[in-house]
Amino acid sequence: MEAIGKFGNVSMPLPDRDSIFFKFQGPTPNSIQDSAAIVDEIAKKYGGSGLTFAKDDEESEELWRARKAAHWSAMALVEGGTCYSTDVCVPVSNLPRLVKETKQDLKENGIVGPILGCVAS
Repeated sequence: MEAIGKFGNVSMPLPDRDSIFFKFQGPTPNSIQDSAAIVDEIAKKYGGSGLTFAKDDEESEELWRARKAAHWSAMALVEGGTCYSTDVCVPVSNLPRLVKETKQDLKENGIVGPILGCVAS
């Protein structure tokens, strides 16, 4: 999030913590609200701090641009840096452990390594 805030060409304030971007879609506004309420409940159950929603289409587009800028923003953290990406296939239930262990490995080896991902289930 720090990298996106510095280099993502975003004017809105972003949280200074690990974050997940969700894009809720559905056939009706009620179905979208229902989905968001379920995700909010699950996030809170596991220590998340709740959801922040775009107030209008313009803010929604800016959030999506921020998400799209994550890769290039991460590269800008280290002058002349590069990013290495790979596909990882694990059961979604193992994803938290994978992220935790990867963050630990990066820290132990002194590597600047923001973690970006697209998760589908």
